[in-house]
Amino acid sequence: MEDKNANSFIGFYISLSCSNNSVYEGEVSHIDFSKQLITLIHAHQLFPDGTSLKFPRITLTRNHIQNLKILREKIKVTDEPKQSKCFEMNGQNNKIPRDSNKNFSLYKKEKLKSQSLNLDQVELYPDFDFEKNLAKFDKRAVYEQMIQNSEESLPNGIPSYDKKMKCQENILESQPLSLRHIKVPLEHAGKEYSTEDGFIVPAITQALKKKLFAEAVNAGLTIQQIIENAGICVCQMTLQLVGGSLRINPNNNHQRPLIVVLAGSHTQGMQAICTARHLVNHTVKVVLYLPEKTPNIKSQLDLFLKSGGKVIHSYKDLPTKPVDLVIDAMVGLESNSKNFDWLPYAISWANQNKAPLLAIDPCLVQSSLEAPDIKWTMAMGLPMINLPKSSRIFLADVGIPKGIFADVGIQYISPFKDKFYIPIYEC
Repeated sequence: MEDKNANSFIGFYISLSCSNNSVYEGEVSHIDFSKQLITLIHAHQLFPDGTSLKFPRITLTRNHIQNLKILREKIKVTDEPKQSKCFEMNGQNNKIPRDSNKNFSLYKKEKLKSQSLNLDQVELYPDFDFEKNLAKFDKRAVYEQMIQNSEESLPNGIPSYDKKMKCQENILESQPLSLRHIKVPLEHAGKEYSTEDGFIVPAITQALKKKLFAEAVNAGLTIQQIIENAGICVCQMTLQLVGGSLRINPNNNHQRPLIVVLAGSHTQGMQAICTARHLVNHTVKVVLYLPEKTPNIKSQLDLFLKSGGKVIHSYKDLPTKPVDLVIDAMVGLESNSKNFDWLPYAISWANQNKAPLLAIDPCLVQSSLEAPDIKWTMAMGLPMINLPKSSRIFLADVGIPKGIFADVGIQYISPFKDKFYIPIYEC
Protein backbone atom coordinates (compact mmCIF):
# COMPACT_ATOMS: atom_id res chain seq x y z
CA MET A 1 0.00 0.00 0.00
CA GLU A 2 1.39 3.39 -0.91
CA ASP A 3 2.47 5.61 1.92
CA LYS A 4 0.14 8.57 2.59
CA ASN A 5 3.07 10.92 3.22
CA ALA A 6 4.52 10.20 -0.21
CA ASN A 7 1.14 10.75 -1.84
CA SER A 8 1.37 14.32 -0.64
CA PHE A 9 3.97 14.91 -3.40
CA ILE A 10 1.37 14.24 -6.09
CA GLY A 11 0.62 17.57 -7.74
CA PHE A 12 4.12 18.98 -7.13
CA TYR A 13 5.94 20.41 -10.16
CA ILE A 14 9.46 18.90 -10.05
CA SER A 15 12.69 18.72 -12.05
CA LEU A 16 14.57 15.40 -12.39
CA SER A 17 18.21 15.30 -13.53
CA CYS A 18 18.88 11.93 -15.20
CA SER A 19 21.99 9.93 -16.07
CA ASN A 20 21.58 10.68 -19.80
CA ASN A 21 22.51 14.36 -19.26
CA SER A 22 18.93 15.48 -19.73
CA VAL A 23 16.39 17.03 -17.37
CA TYR A 24 12.72 16.15 -17.10
CA GLU A 25 10.27 18.70 -15.70
CA GLY A 26 6.61 18.03 -15.00
CA GLU A 27 3.83 17.53 -12.50
CA VAL A 28 3.90 14.39 -10.33
CA SER A 29 0.78 12.31 -11.05
CA HIS A 30 1.70 8.87 -9.67
CA ILE A 31 4.44 7.15 -7.64
CA ASP A 32 4.74 3.32 -7.84
CA PHE A 33 7.06 2.14 -5.08
CA SER A 34 6.84 -1.56 -5.89
CA LYS A 35 8.35 -0.94 -9.35
CA GLN A 36 10.36 2.20 -8.39
CA LEU A 37 8.56 4.34 -10.97
CA ILE A 38 7.49 7.98 -10.94
CA THR A 39 5.02 9.37 -13.50
CA LEU A 40 4.99 13.00 -14.67
CA ILE A 41 2.31 14.76 -16.69
CA HIS A 42 2.69 17.90 -18.83
CA ALA A 43 6.40 16.97 -18.97
CA HIS A 44 9.32 18.50 -20.86
CA GLN A 45 12.63 16.79 -21.62
CA LEU A 46 15.38 19.42 -21.69
CA PHE A 47 18.68 18.66 -23.48
CA PRO A 48 22.03 20.35 -22.72
CA ASP A 49 21.98 22.10 -26.12
CA GLY A 50 18.75 23.94 -25.24
CA THR A 51 16.35 21.80 -27.27
CA SER A 52 13.38 20.08 -25.66
CA LEU A 53 10.72 17.44 -26.27
CA LYS A 54 7.18 17.52 -24.88
CA PHE A 55 5.45 14.49 -23.37
CA PRO A 56 1.84 14.49 -22.14
CA ARG A 57 2.81 11.68 -19.76
CA ILE A 58 6.17 10.03 -19.02
CA THR A 59 7.28 7.38 -16.52
CA LEU A 60 10.87 7.30 -15.20
CA THR A 61 12.70 4.63 -13.19
CA ARG A 62 14.73 5.39 -10.11
CA ASN A 63 17.87 3.96 -11.74
CA HIS A 64 18.13 6.94 -14.12
CA ILE A 65 17.39 9.71 -11.58
CA GLN A 66 20.44 11.50 -10.15
CA ASN A 67 18.88 14.60 -8.58
CA LEU A 68 15.42 15.96 -7.76
CA LYS A 69 14.31 19.57 -7.50
CA ILE A 70 10.88 20.79 -6.46
CA LEU A 71 10.02 23.77 -8.63
CA ARG A 72 6.51 24.44 -7.35
CA GLU A 73 4.27 22.93 -4.71
CA LYS A 74 0.71 21.97 -5.53
CA ILE A 75 -1.88 24.73 -5.27
CA LYS A 76 -4.01 24.50 -2.13
CA VAL A 77 -7.68 25.29 -2.66
CA THR A 78 -9.67 26.38 0.38
CA ASP A 79 -13.17 25.04 0.89
CA GLU A 80 -14.36 28.00 2.98
CA PRO A 81 -16.70 30.29 1.02
CA LYS A 82 -15.92 33.95 0.99
CA GLN A 83 -18.20 36.06 3.17
CA SER A 84 -20.22 38.78 1.54
CA LYS A 85 -19.02 42.32 1.98
CA CYS A 86 -22.61 43.57 2.27
CA PHE A 87 -24.14 44.12 5.73
CA GLU A 88 -27.53 45.21 6.98
CA MET A 89 -28.40 48.29 8.98
CA ASN A 90 -31.74 48.47 10.86
CA GLY A 91 -32.97 45.40 8.99
CA GLN A 92 -32.21 46.92 5.57
CA ASN A 93 -29.48 46.07 3.15
CA ASN A 94 -26.89 48.80 2.55
CA LYS A 95 -26.71 48.20 -1.21
CA ILE A 96 -27.19 51.32 -3.30
CA PRO A 97 -30.61 51.38 -4.96
CA ARG A 98 -30.67 51.40 -8.76
CA ASP A 99 -31.67 54.77 -10.14
CA SER A 100 -34.06 54.57 -13.07
CA ASN A 101 -32.21 57.38 -14.86
CA LYS A 102 -28.81 55.73 -14.05
CA ASN A 103 -27.65 58.96 -12.36
CA PHE A 104 -26.72 59.23 -8.69
CA SER A 105 -27.66 62.26 -6.67
CA LEU A 106 -25.01 64.13 -4.76
CA TYR A 107 -26.39 62.75 -1.50
CA LYS A 108 -26.10 59.15 -2.71
CA LYS A 109 -22.56 59.69 -3.98
CA GLU A 110 -21.47 61.09 -0.62
CA LYS A 111 -23.09 58.16 1.19
CA LEU A 112 -21.29 55.69 -1.10
CA LYS A 113 -17.99 57.45 -0.51
CA SER A 114 -18.44 57.31 3.27
CA GLN A 115 -19.10 53.56 3.17
CA SER A 116 -16.08 52.76 0.97
CA LEU A 117 -12.94 51.16 2.34
CA ASN A 118 -10.56 53.29 4.33
CA LEU A 119 -7.17 53.08 2.62
CA ASP A 120 -5.39 53.75 5.91
CA GLN A 121 -6.77 50.50 7.29
CA VAL A 122 -5.54 48.34 4.39
CA GLU A 123 -2.88 45.89 5.58
CA LEU A 124 -0.02 45.60 3.10
CA TYR A 125 2.19 42.49 3.06
CA PRO A 126 5.93 42.72 2.38
CA ASP A 127 7.42 41.23 -0.82
CA PHE A 128 7.92 37.47 -0.69
CA ASP A 129 11.61 36.54 -0.48
CA PHE A 130 11.88 33.52 -2.78
CA GLU A 131 15.64 33.08 -2.36
CA LYS A 132 15.48 33.15 1.45
CA ASN A 133 12.60 30.67 1.62
CA LEU A 134 14.20 28.37 -0.94
CA ALA A 135 17.31 28.18 1.24
CA LYS A 136 15.16 26.83 4.08
CA PHE A 137 13.93 23.93 1.94
CA ASP A 138 16.02 20.76 2.35
CA LYS A 139 15.73 19.01 -1.01
CA ARG A 140 18.00 16.12 0.00
CA ALA A 141 15.92 15.39 3.10
CA VAL A 142 12.70 15.33 1.07
CA TYR A 143 14.24 12.98 -1.51
CA GLU A 144 15.55 10.64 1.22
CA GLN A 145 12.11 10.68 2.83
CA MET A 146 10.54 9.61 -0.48
CA ILE A 147 13.04 6.75 -0.81
CA GLN A 148 12.51 5.68 2.81
CA ASN A 149 8.75 5.70 2.38
CA SER A 150 9.06 3.65 -0.79
CA GLU A 151 11.14 1.00 1.00
CA GLU A 152 8.73 0.82 3.92
CA SER A 153 5.82 0.31 1.52
CA LEU A 154 7.37 -2.81 -0.07
CA PRO A 155 5.67 -6.11 0.91
CA ASN A 156 7.60 -8.62 3.01
CA GLY A 157 9.95 -10.77 0.97
CA ILE A 158 10.70 -8.15 -1.68
CA PRO A 159 14.25 -6.76 -1.28
CA SER A 160 14.75 -3.02 -1.37
CA TYR A 161 17.13 -1.29 -3.77
CA ASP A 162 20.73 -0.70 -2.78
CA LYS A 163 21.13 3.05 -2.21
CA LYS A 164 24.74 2.88 -3.44
CA MET A 165 23.85 1.11 -6.68
CA LYS A 166 24.65 3.05 -9.85
CA CYS A 167 22.55 2.94 -12.99
CA GLN A 168 24.98 0.52 -14.71
CA GLU A 169 25.48 -1.85 -11.74
CA ASN A 170 23.48 -4.96 -10.77
CA ILE A 171 21.06 -4.24 -13.51
CA LEU A 172 20.38 -7.92 -14.30
CA GLU A 173 19.36 -8.74 -10.73
CA SER A 174 17.28 -5.63 -10.11
CA GLN A 175 15.23 -5.56 -13.33
CA PRO A 176 11.87 -7.38 -13.14
CA LEU A 177 11.66 -10.41 -15.43
CA SER A 178 8.36 -9.13 -16.81
CA LEU A 179 10.22 -6.28 -18.59
CA ARG A 180 12.64 -8.60 -20.43
CA HIS A 181 10.43 -9.41 -23.41
CA ILE A 182 13.16 -9.36 -26.10
CA LYS A 183 15.70 -12.18 -26.10
CA VAL A 184 18.44 -12.76 -28.68
CA PRO A 185 20.75 -15.76 -29.28
CA LEU A 186 23.71 -15.77 -26.89
CA GLU A 187 26.25 -15.78 -29.73
CA HIS A 188 24.80 -12.47 -31.00
CA ALA A 189 24.10 -10.83 -27.60
CA GLY A 190 26.13 -8.11 -25.94
CA LYS A 191 25.28 -4.67 -24.64
CA GLU A 192 21.79 -3.94 -23.30
CA TYR A 193 19.63 -0.82 -23.33
CA SER A 194 16.39 0.10 -21.58
CA THR A 195 13.45 2.34 -22.38
CA GLU A 196 12.17 5.08 -20.07
CA ASP A 197 9.78 2.64 -18.38
CA GLY A 198 12.40 -0.09 -17.86
CA PHE A 199 11.76 -2.24 -20.97
CA ILE A 200 15.05 -4.08 -21.74
CA VAL A 201 16.23 -3.81 -25.38
CA PRO A 202 19.28 -6.00 -26.17
CA ALA A 203 21.81 -5.04 -28.82
CA ILE A 204 22.71 -7.42 -31.64
CA THR A 205 25.67 -7.99 -33.93
CA GLN A 206 25.94 -6.66 -37.47
CA ALA A 207 25.71 -10.23 -38.77
CA LEU A 208 22.36 -10.82 -37.04
CA LYS A 209 20.98 -7.48 -38.28
CA LYS A 210 21.93 -8.40 -41.87
CA LYS A 211 20.20 -11.75 -41.41
CA LEU A 212 17.10 -10.04 -39.95
CA PHE A 213 16.76 -7.62 -42.88
CA ALA A 214 17.37 -10.41 -45.42
CA GLU A 215 14.69 -12.59 -43.79
CA ALA A 216 12.25 -9.65 -43.87
CA VAL A 217 12.81 -9.27 -47.63
CA ASN A 218 12.38 -13.02 -48.19
CA ALA A 219 9.09 -12.91 -46.27
CA GLY A 220 7.67 -10.22 -48.58
CA LEU A 221 8.61 -6.95 -46.86
CA THR A 222 10.53 -5.16 -49.61
CA ILE A 223 13.72 -3.26 -48.91
CA GLN A 224 12.02 -0.11 -50.23
CA GLN A 225 9.32 -0.44 -47.55
CA ILE A 226 11.94 -0.76 -44.82
CA ILE A 227 13.82 2.25 -46.21
CA GLU A 228 10.61 4.32 -46.36
CA ASN A 229 9.69 3.49 -42.74
CA ALA A 230 13.20 4.35 -41.58
CA GLY A 231 13.24 7.61 -43.54
CA ILE A 232 9.95 8.78 -42.00
CA CYS A 233 11.19 8.07 -38.45
CA VAL A 234 14.49 9.92 -38.99
CA CYS A 235 12.66 12.83 -40.66
CA GLN A 236 10.23 13.19 -37.73
CA MET A 237 13.11 13.31 -35.24
CA THR A 238 15.14 15.71 -37.42
CA LEU A 239 12.26 18.19 -37.69
CA GLN A 240 12.09 18.38 -33.90
CA LEU A 241 15.87 18.76 -33.52
CA VAL A 242 16.02 21.80 -35.83
CA GLY A 243 13.21 23.70 -34.13
CA GLY A 244 9.93 22.15 -35.25
CA SER A 245 7.10 24.49 -36.23
CA LEU A 246 8.94 27.57 -34.93
CA ARG A 247 11.42 27.45 -37.84
CA ILE A 248 9.56 25.34 -40.39
CA ASN A 249 6.78 27.80 -41.09
CA PRO A 250 5.54 29.40 -44.34
CA ASN A 251 5.77 32.81 -42.63
CA ASN A 252 9.40 32.24 -41.57
CA ASN A 253 11.22 31.52 -44.83
CA HIS A 254 14.33 33.50 -43.87
CA GLN A 255 15.09 31.10 -40.97
CA ARG A 256 14.55 27.76 -42.69
CA PRO A 257 17.14 25.23 -41.44
CA LEU A 258 19.95 23.95 -43.67
CA ILE A 259 20.79 20.24 -43.34
CA VAL A 260 23.62 18.31 -45.02
CA VAL A 261 23.09 14.57 -45.63
CA LEU A 262 26.21 12.41 -46.11
CA ALA A 263 25.14 9.16 -47.81
CA GLY A 264 26.94 6.08 -49.10
CA SER A 265 25.76 3.44 -51.58
CA HIS A 266 24.21 0.95 -49.14
CA THR A 267 21.08 0.40 -47.01
CA GLN A 268 21.86 3.18 -44.53
CA GLY A 269 22.68 5.49 -47.42
CA MET A 270 19.32 4.83 -49.07
CA GLN A 271 17.60 5.49 -45.72
CA ALA A 272 19.43 8.83 -45.57
CA ILE A 273 18.38 9.75 -49.13
CA CYS A 274 14.77 8.89 -48.25
CA THR A 275 15.07 11.10 -45.14
CA ALA A 276 16.42 13.94 -47.29
CA ARG A 277 13.41 13.67 -49.63
CA HIS A 278 10.93 13.90 -46.74
CA LEU A 279 12.81 16.90 -45.32
CA VAL A 280 12.65 18.73 -48.66
CA ASN A 281 8.92 17.97 -48.82
CA HIS A 282 8.64 19.78 -45.47
CA THR A 283 10.38 22.88 -46.94
CA VAL A 284 13.75 22.20 -45.28
CA LYS A 285 16.86 23.19 -47.28
CA VAL A 286 18.87 20.00 -47.89
CA VAL A 287 22.25 19.34 -49.51
CA LEU A 288 22.84 15.64 -50.32
CA TYR A 289 26.50 14.59 -50.58
CA LEU A 290 26.65 11.39 -52.64
CA PRO A 291 30.27 10.45 -53.51
CA GLU A 292 29.31 7.15 -55.19
CA LYS A 293 26.45 6.64 -57.65
CA THR A 294 25.53 2.96 -57.95
CA PRO A 295 22.44 1.25 -59.47
CA ASN A 296 21.01 0.16 -56.09
CA ILE A 297 20.34 3.77 -55.01
CA LYS A 298 18.92 4.98 -58.35
CA SER A 299 15.23 4.77 -57.35
CA GLN A 300 15.71 6.73 -54.11
CA LEU A 301 17.96 9.27 -55.83
CA ASP A 302 15.42 9.85 -58.63
CA LEU A 303 12.67 10.49 -56.06
CA PHE A 304 14.92 12.95 -54.21
CA LEU A 305 15.66 14.85 -57.43
CA LYS A 306 11.92 15.00 -58.16
CA SER A 307 11.43 16.77 -54.81
CA GLY A 308 13.82 19.56 -55.85
CA GLY A 309 16.73 18.69 -53.57
CA LYS A 310 20.36 19.55 -54.28
CA VAL A 311 22.95 16.80 -54.92
CA ILE A 312 26.73 17.18 -54.87
CA HIS A 313 29.32 14.49 -55.65
CA SER A 314 32.56 16.14 -54.48
CA TYR A 315 33.57 16.98 -50.92
CA LYS A 316 34.93 20.28 -52.26
CA ASP A 317 31.34 21.42 -52.88
CA LEU A 318 30.25 20.92 -49.25
CA PRO A 319 29.08 24.15 -47.52
CA THR A 320 31.85 26.26 -46.02
CA LYS A 321 29.53 27.98 -43.55
CA PRO A 322 28.06 26.27 -40.46
CA VAL A 323 24.84 24.33 -41.06
CA ASP A 324 22.03 23.43 -38.65
CA LEU A 325 22.46 19.64 -38.72
CA VAL A 326 24.47 16.89 -40.41
CA ILE A 327 22.93 13.45 -41.05
CA ASP A 328 25.60 10.74 -41.30
CA ALA A 329 25.05 7.57 -43.33
CA MET A 330 28.53 7.29 -44.82
CA VAL A 331 29.23 3.69 -43.74
CA GLY A 332 26.69 0.86 -43.95
CA LEU A 333 26.26 -2.85 -43.44
CA GLU A 334 27.27 -3.62 -47.04
CA SER A 335 30.20 -1.16 -47.19
CA ASN A 336 33.49 -2.18 -48.77
CA SER A 337 36.47 -0.59 -47.03
CA LYS A 338 38.36 -0.45 -50.35
CA ASN A 339 36.02 2.26 -51.67
CA PHE A 340 36.56 4.79 -48.87
CA ASP A 341 38.89 7.25 -50.63
CA TRP A 342 36.38 10.08 -50.05
CA LEU A 343 35.62 9.16 -46.42
CA PRO A 344 38.53 10.99 -44.66
CA TYR A 345 37.59 14.27 -46.35
CA ALA A 346 33.91 13.92 -45.44
CA ILE A 347 34.75 13.11 -41.80
CA SER A 348 37.15 16.06 -41.64
CA TRP A 349 34.48 18.40 -43.01
CA ALA A 350 31.87 17.12 -40.51
CA ASN A 351 34.22 17.64 -37.56
CA GLN A 352 35.28 21.12 -38.68
CA ASN A 353 31.76 22.36 -39.42
CA LYS A 354 30.84 22.11 -35.69
CA ALA A 355 27.21 21.26 -36.55
CA PRO A 356 25.48 18.58 -34.42
CA LEU A 357 25.49 15.19 -36.10
CA LEU A 358 22.73 12.57 -36.30
CA ALA A 359 23.89 9.10 -37.41
CA ILE A 360 21.67 6.44 -39.01
CA ASP A 361 22.62 2.97 -37.71
CA PRO A 362 26.36 3.80 -37.71
CA CYS A 363 28.88 1.02 -38.44
CA LEU A 364 32.31 1.84 -37.04
CA VAL A 365 35.14 1.52 -39.58
CA GLN A 366 38.12 -0.57 -38.49
CA SER A 367 40.79 1.89 -39.54
CA SER A 368 42.87 4.77 -38.25
CA LEU A 369 40.22 7.28 -39.33
CA GLU A 370 38.91 9.58 -36.63
CA ALA A 371 35.18 8.95 -36.24
CA PRO A 372 32.89 11.98 -36.44
CA ASP A 373 31.53 13.44 -33.21
CA ILE A 374 28.04 11.90 -33.19
CA LYS A 375 25.45 13.55 -30.94
CA TRP A 376 22.39 11.43 -31.75
CA THR A 377 22.06 7.90 -33.14
CA MET A 378 18.94 6.38 -34.71
CA ALA A 379 19.04 2.56 -34.60
CA MET A 380 16.70 0.58 -36.86
CA GLY A 381 14.69 -2.33 -35.42
CA LEU A 382 17.25 -3.25 -32.75
CA PRO A 383 20.49 -1.43 -31.78
CA MET A 384 23.88 -2.82 -32.70
CA ILE A 385 26.49 -3.59 -30.05
CA ASN A 386 29.07 -1.10 -31.41
CA LEU A 387 27.02 2.11 -31.26
CA PRO A 388 28.90 5.31 -30.25
CA LYS A 389 29.01 5.62 -26.45
CA SER A 390 28.91 9.42 -26.36
CA SER A 391 25.70 9.81 -28.37
CA ARG A 392 22.04 9.70 -27.35
CA ILE A 393 20.47 6.54 -28.74
CA PHE A 394 17.01 6.38 -30.32
CA LEU A 395 15.27 3.26 -31.63
CA ALA A 396 13.05 3.33 -34.75
CA ASP A 397 10.26 0.94 -35.74
CA VAL A 398 10.80 -0.07 -39.38
CA GLY A 399 7.74 -2.32 -39.57
CA ILE A 400 9.32 -5.80 -39.21
CA PRO A 401 6.73 -8.27 -37.77
CA LYS A 402 7.60 -10.32 -34.68
CA GLY A 403 7.29 -13.52 -36.73
CA ILE A 404 10.32 -12.49 -38.80
CA PHE A 405 12.27 -11.81 -35.59
CA ALA A 406 11.34 -15.34 -34.48
CA ASP A 407 12.62 -16.77 -37.79
CA VAL A 408 16.14 -15.53 -36.97
CA GLY A 409 16.00 -16.71 -33.33
CA ILE A 410 14.85 -13.49 -31.62
CA GLN A 411 12.00 -13.56 -29.12
CA TYR A 412 10.40 -10.15 -29.71
CA ILE A 413 7.63 -7.97 -28.27
CA SER A 414 7.47 -4.36 -29.48
CA PRO A 415 8.74 -1.74 -26.97
CA PHE A 416 7.34 1.22 -28.94
CA LYS A 417 3.80 1.43 -27.48
CA ASP A 418 2.19 4.48 -29.16
CA LYS A 419 5.42 5.84 -30.74
CA PHE A 420 7.37 5.08 -33.92
CA TYR A 421 10.73 6.02 -32.36
CA ILE A 422 11.75 6.08 -28.69
CA PRO A 423 14.86 6.99 -26.67
CA ILE A 424 16.81 4.12 -25.10
CA TYR A 425 19.55 4.24 -22.46
CA GLU A 426 22.60 2.05 -21.90
CA CYS A 427 22.23 -0.25 -18.89
